[in-house]
Amino acid sequence: MLVLIMTVIGTAAISLAGRTVVETRVQEVNVDSSQAMLAAESGLERALAPTPVLSGTVGTNATFNVTDQTTGTSYAIVGPFANGEIWEINLSGFSGQLNLYWDSAPTSGGARGVYVSGVHSTGILDNAYAPSGFGNGFTTPDTGSYSLGGRNFTYRRLAVPYTAGSTVMRVMMLGGDTILGFQAGTGTLTAQVRQLTSVGTVARGNESIKQGLGYYESVTDQVPGVFDFALYSGGDIVQNSL
Repeated sequence: MLVLIMTVIGTAAISLAGRTVVETRVQEVNVDSSQAMLAAESGLERALAPTPVLSGTVGTNATFNVTDQTTGTSYAIVGPFANGEIWEINLSGFSGQLNLYWDSAPTSGGARGVYVSGVHSTGILDNAYAPSGFGNGFTTPDTGSYSLGGRNFTYRRLAVPYTAGSTVMRVMMLGGDTILGFQAGTGTLTAQVRQLTSVGTVARGNESIKQGLGYYESVTDQVPGVFDFALYSGGDIVQNSL
């Protein structure tokens, strides 16, 4: 009977020790994961500083590496954008076919439209696209499932018209949060997007934990969307006297 009791106690002690090892390991992984994310965040901050730093050390055992590149010469996917927000597509030097793709995101299923303004030296060419029933004055786009860059979009408009020599196409999202894709059907666009990817790494012995963060911004100097809702009197906006 004594042997049996000792065996049971011994088994319980081993089980408790095993659980303690597992819990300690989980805690270490959680701490390392948090430190790796902080290192990735630090990497983005340093990469966006006036004097960029693309790699470095954070603390005693965390490092970061940032990849900084420009993309969008053939296509780009940007967003999500809230209702009324605008993305500008740089058309400088471009004379090919421009295609637009869009979809409701992050919540799927809602109808979405876009208001497109092609800006050139003598004026603006406006077009509006939305599914049937969205409202009056909209041209109906293709509706279905259309792939661009590994993502499927519900709406598509091929060969969006613009005046030769246009410098920019401003796309306003309508109806709610929207993901936008645009593509050079023919020709090559100027680089549109600056994309940074930061990876934070924490090493512990022969193992390491990595966390990544992404960031993108327009390469062009975009006009803030608030100006699309402003009124211009044609006079001086500075009040000189009461």
